[in-house]
Amino acid sequence: LPGVVLVPGDPAGDAAALERLALWALRFTPLVGVMGEDGLLLDITGAEHLFGGEAALREQVLARLARMSLSAIGAVAGTAGTAAALVRGGWDGMVPPGREAATVVPLSLAALELEPSQVASLHGLGLRDVGSVAAQPRPALVRRFGAGLAQALDEALGHASRPITPIRPPPEMAVARDFADPVVTREGIEAALAGLLEDLCRALREAGRGARRMLLRAHRVDGDVQEVAIGTGLATRDP
Repeated sequence: LPGVVLVPGDPAGDAAALERLALWALRFTPLVGVMGEDGLLLDITGAEHLFGGEAALREQVLARLARMSLSAIGAVAGTAGTAAALVRGGWDGMVPPGREAATVVPLSLAALELEPSQVASLHGLGLRDVGSVAAQPRPALVRRFGAGLAQALDEALGHASRPITPIRPPPEMAVARDFADPVVTREGIEAALAGLLEDLCRALREAGRGARRMLLRAHRVDGDVQEVAIGTGLATRDP
């Protein structure tokens, strides 16, 4: 392969880039977690209708990533474990409700988060896809490969939940605005911030609450995210 270009690996840089990408994904849902070295998990429950439904949201995420010159595959499923297994197995698309297990079983063992030695042992037994492993007696699998394999199977098939550790704690209250064009002047930024604060303080008054810590998160057109946080000595709802 004479056209191959080799460059030094940069695991720390990759991890930092993935964290920046997780912050970028907070525009879609307040619950975003990092998956391994190259994946993100988004809990879009309750947020999908803001983007025209699950399919439209998935297409928007992938299209925005493509505009940033990032290649990605995306799966939407009823559970986080199933979605994670699907993308690890190279499956791209939407899983109809109730079809999680049926969609996962044909995939290779790459769909399961296993050690390479475990995969090699399973291959040695003639088990090369998720379905063939799932069909084996569970006690025998646990005895030979440990409870981790059983947990990975249950998460992939949608039989067990997989918690998402958020990159940022979800806010107790949030307001947001989208703009058709970039806001670039100081006056424009101040006007946008004033509108956001009015919305937030109105919501706080209606809830009978006050805020002590607020975070302004700005999503730029180049995909970068900027954050500014402030705190108050006493809870307030005064813009």
